Parts: sequence; structure tokens; C-alpha cells
Amino acid sequence: MKHLVIDNETSFKVVDGDIDPSPYHPDNVLVSVGYKLSGDEEQEGYLFFNHSSGISPETKAANRAKLQELIHKADVIVGHNLKFDLSWLVETGFEVPYDKTYWDTMLCEYVLARGQKPGMSLDDTLARYSLPLKDDGIAPYMKAKISFENIPVDIIEKYGRQDVSSTHLLYLAQLETIGAAENAGLRRVLKLSNDFMRALVTIEGDGIAIDRDELGRVGEQYIREKQELTDKINAIVKEVMGDTPVNIDSPEQLSEVIYSRKVLDKAAWAKTFNLGTDTRGSVVKRRKPKKLNARDFIDAVRAGTSVIHRSRASRCSDCGGRGFHDFVTKSGRPAKRPKKCKVCEGTGIVYTPTGIVAGLRCVPVSSAFVTASGFSTNADTLELLSATAPSGHARDFLTAIVRKNSVDTYLSNFINGITTATRQDGILHTQFMQAVTATGRLSSRKPNMQNMPREKTFPVRKAIISRWKRGKVMDVDFAQLEFRAAVAMANCRQGTEDILNKVDIHSITSKTLTDAGQPTDRQNAKSHTFKPLYGGMSGTEAEVTYYTAFLKRYEGIRSWQDNLQNSALKYGLIRTPSGREYKFDNVKRLANGNVTFSTQIKNYPVQGFATGDIVPAVLLLLFHQMRKAGLKSMIINTVHDSITIDVHPDEIEQVKALVSSNFDVTQYIEDYFGFKSCVPIVMEGKIGDNWMEGEKM
Repeated sequence: MKHLVIDNETSFKVVDGDIDPSPYHPDNVLVSVGYKLSGDEEQEGYLFFNHSSGISPETKAANRAKLQELIHKADVIVGHNLKFDLSWLVETGFEVPYDKTYWDTMLCEYVLARGQKPGMSLDDTLARYSLPLKDDGIAPYMKAKISFENIPVDIIEKYGRQDVSSTHLLYLAQLETIGAAENAGLRRVLKLSNDFMRALVTIEGDGIAIDRDELGRVGEQYIREKQELTDKINAIVKEVMGDTPVNIDSPEQLSEVIYSRKVLDKAAWAKTFNLGTDTRGSVVKRRKPKKLNARDFIDAVRAGTSVIHRSRASRCSDCGGRGFHDFVTKSGRPAKRPKKCKVCEGTGIVYTPTGIVAGLRCVPVSSAFVTASGFSTNADTLELLSATAPSGHARDFLTAIVRKNSVDTYLSNFINGITTATRQDGILHTQFMQAVTATGRLSSRKPNMQNMPREKTFPVRKAIISRWKRGKVMDVDFAQLEFRAAVAMANCRQGTEDILNKVDIHSITSKTLTDAGQPTDRQNAKSHTFKPLYGGMSGTEAEVTYYTAFLKRYEGIRSWQDNLQNSALKYGLIRTPSGREYKFDNVKRLANGNVTFSTQIKNYPVQGFATGDIVPAVLLLLFHQMRKAGLKSMIINTVHDSITIDVHPDEIEQVKALVSSNFDVTQYIEDYFGFKSCVPIVMEGKIGDNWMEGEKM
């Protein structure tokens, strides 16, 4: 078996202070490639393709031919963060066959980490294997953001050869590690990860077509909505705070508006509730807030905060509203700079308390609400408060600010993110990352398409279109994949019956919440339905009632979750049917019957098996079937439990038939993972002119 280790160096552009080494930037070039071919034929060397010192066309052509020959000779192609290297090779015209074996040393280390999060850089990984670290002579150039084509060739070559040598040693060490008996279950996951990586190279490279005009229209709608929400929020603040100026972007001031209380002494407050961080070596960890019983918590809040009152503004009588005082120096001359008025602190305005309690008077119910500057104003807390607030200013304000925060995110992450990342040809090449999440599910950046709201009415989706005139966008997703995966892993009898009988679980959620005193429709209930699958049990009284009822109904899932916790407690390890494993250190039994890390122990197998293993396996099957059929249509995205296809206008019926008739997903999962599911794993599809609007298939 011949294995080829490669490492690319490329030019990069600095955009808003951020380095962009993407192969899809029109001004970036492939600078050099280092290689080492091992096996029954040994070769190593360094090839330049572009450099400011000049590379002749003859040398460039010879180097291209040499590298292409090496790729064809190799049985295994190896690299650290190999997707980056392969993307560059494919984009610059090299043939990189799908039928090779690929080995990304970063992905191997990620799989071996078993859900832990050690550093994944080459240096970090080499250190864990006690392998020689690189002599990083390139660091000064990187610090100065000098692109590789402008770094001296001898320094680039030395750096590149060291990268290849280090990656080669790491590959050999990983072969031995993954070959050990205790890692046998991880080998299938590693192969799936590497095969998926090669497909992602093509998916990233093909990219997503963006309708810039539609994206602009959606952005304008959000800007108008943001202004309307801001005006509404400011009007409520004015009414409940009087003339007191408030910056709602300040967590401290927002806390005062919501809870009507102000911290008296932040140092004493932090001590009372054990707030802050601890440093252990190079690791900084946030302390866990001290838990107090209800009586002690109320007493601590009363002692550490004061009630705030509405104010009335008036001109400062001390400075006459000027904000400063003129004065003369000892020599009798007027001072160049006046003195700031201490009474109004330079504002010219004083705020006099009216005696009327200010703010919305929301009540923090436990130390979980406490923060260094008062009380929590994060997204989860605001959602919780808005769901429980009575009608009136509190509900109107909280609902508006929750929505404004969402709109801010949509503008920043999706409108601006997509606009910035889309290339001049109208194609967005989002970057998929396989070695970031603890669960094994995919993430992405520039922009993060994985965090796009799932709502079928999310208007940004209208801007994602086919690249072909009269082409279509097809979205194929798995029906209740994570619930079905959990039911299958738990072999839950009630879950199986509900799925086979097509029980509307979301309606049960809505009814349970409503009966418990939290009126909710089916759509809004969806966010709560499967929360217990992931270990979520906290919320309002009505929500906790529902979560408890869920686990009572699905006793098989609750029992399976208990078994997971027992396994983590006994062995420090849990495993999914794919062979993926999660490691948990120092697990302890808690007084409530759960164990430490219980949320992760319940969550990781569900997300990991469903979206970290099943979706990539099925995507690969579809990807290769489309490729073998010679289709122009292409997979352009995958988000958690969905696969998006840009369908060529001449292939619409062919792709529909391929997806609908050739996919017995349940049988395929059994064949691929050796796992027989007690419930069918099914896919649903829709197709239309854009990613939002489509007809069911």
C-alpha cells in the first residue's frame, strides 16, 4: 500500500483583518506542495507553483505533472486538515479520484478524542504523541500577515517539509493507535468521516447559488423590523423607567429594567453567589454559582441589591445645565479647560427619583439567574421570562427584545454573512467543519449555515436558488430523525407505537403545556417536544410538567438514558450503534439520582448517531449514485438532518425518482452500521424555485 502525505501552502488575502486562504478567492494562488510517498516506492520532495520570485511556466508544468502522477500512484492520501489541501488541488485543476482512501490525521484525532475537545492543531496533536515539534520559522511572517508567495522560498520549503515529515510520523502513530483492540469500534466512524470529508470537498467547491437581489430585499425588511422593535422597546423603557437613560445593549442596564433591582456592591455580590472564574494551569473555568434555598436566596437578593425608581430629569442647578464650571488658575487667568460638574457628572441634567418603582418587576427565582452585574439577560432567560410574563408591559417588552435579538442575529450572521462570503460569481462556498462539535455533527462557518432557523418561512432561504435557469432547489430531510434514532437505540415500545401509528406528538406537547397553565399552540410547542431527549428538564412549571410527562410516556427512552448514565459512571464511556464513543471523566452520582454531565450523556448519542453518522452515511450514498449516473445536479448543503440539492432543469424527474425510489434508508442503516432499527427511518422532500418555497414530493 502506497501512502502519499501532502501539505499545501497558499497565498491569502487579509479581509477586515481576517486571513482568507480560500481556494475560491479569485486572487489566491497555490504556492507550493510538499509530499512524501511511502510504501514499496519511496519519494519525497517539494514543488513550487507560484511565488513572487518567479516560477517559470516549464517548472510549473513539470511540477503539476509530478504531483498528479503521485496522486494516481498513491493508494492512501494523508494530510492534517486534509480537506483544505484537497480543496485547493481540486480547485486548481488536479484530478483527485473518489476511489482513493483518504486519511485526515486531524479527523482521526477527533474520533479518538471521544467527544473531548483537545487542541486539534498539528502541533497540539504531535505533542500528545510525543513526536518532534516543528521549528516554526514561519511564525514571524504569519504574525505580520505576510502571504506565502512573499515569504522566502527556503523558509517555505523548510517549513513545508517539516509539516510533511511530522504528519507522516503522526499517521504511522495513529495507524498503531486505531489498530488497538480498544479502538476497534472507532474504525468504521473514522472511515465514514474520511469518506464524508472527500464528498464535502466537492460540495464546498460546487457551492450555493445566491440571489443577491432577494437577499437585499430580505435585509431591508429586517432593518425596518429592527427599527420598529427598537422604537417599541424604547417607548416601554421610557414609560417604566421615567427619564432615566438606558442602554438596552448593556446587560447591566437591561437587568435593571427587567428585574427592577440594582447591585449595590459587585465584589460582595460575587462573593455571596461564588461568581467569577478560577485558573488551573492554563485553563480558565467559570465557577458554579452557589445554590441557596428559596428563603436564603430572597434574603441575599434583598441584602445585595436595591429597588430602583423612576426618575424625573431636570436641568442641573449647580452648573446651570452646562455640565461644567469655569474657574481661574492661581495666577488669576481663566483655565484652558473647565471643571466637570460633580453634581450632574458633566451631563447638565440631574435625575431625581420619583418614589415609583421602575422597571418590569420580573422576579429571579433562583441563583441560576444571578450574574456579576445583576441577573441574567441571556437568550434562554429572556425566552423563559417572555413565556411566563403576564400580559402588559413586561410581556410586550420581553417579546419585542427576544425578537429584536433574533433579527440582529439574522442581519449579522445571514444577511451580512452571506453577502460578505458570496463570491463575485454569485456562489457561496461555506466552510464545513467536521472536528469542532463534541457530538460528531457537522458545523460550518462563513457563514454558519447550520444555525439557520429551521422554520420553513425563514425568508433568507428564498435567496438560495438554483444556478441554472429553470433549475430547482430540492430539500430532502429525515422525518423526526433524532426522535426515531433515540426510540431505535432505546428500543422504546411506546415510541415505536406512536411512530408507526403516526401520532402527532407536537399536539400532545401543546395540550400538556396548555393544561398545565401555559397556553401554547402546536407550532410554538415544537421547541419543547423533544427537549427531554437531550437531557433538558428545566423551564417553567408547565414546561417541567411536560418534560416529566414525556419521560413517563416514553419509559423506554428514560430507561435507556439511565443505562447511559450508569455506563458513564462505571466505565467513563458510552457508545452508539455506529461505534462512535464518548468519554466522560470523573463521573459521580448526584443526590437527585442523575450523574454529573447527565445532559451531555443523554444528548451526545442522540445527536451523534442521528446527524453525525446516519445523515453523512445516507448523503454519501446519494452523492455517489448521482455521480455514477453522470448527473449535472449537485448536492450543495447539509444542515443537521437535511440534504439540499441544486437540480438541473433537464434532470428534475430523474433526481426525484432517485431520491424517492432508491432509498430504503432503514435497510441501508442496517447494512452500513449493522444496526436493526425498530422504527422506519424515512426521508421527505420538497422542490421549488428556492430553498424556502417548494412543493412536497
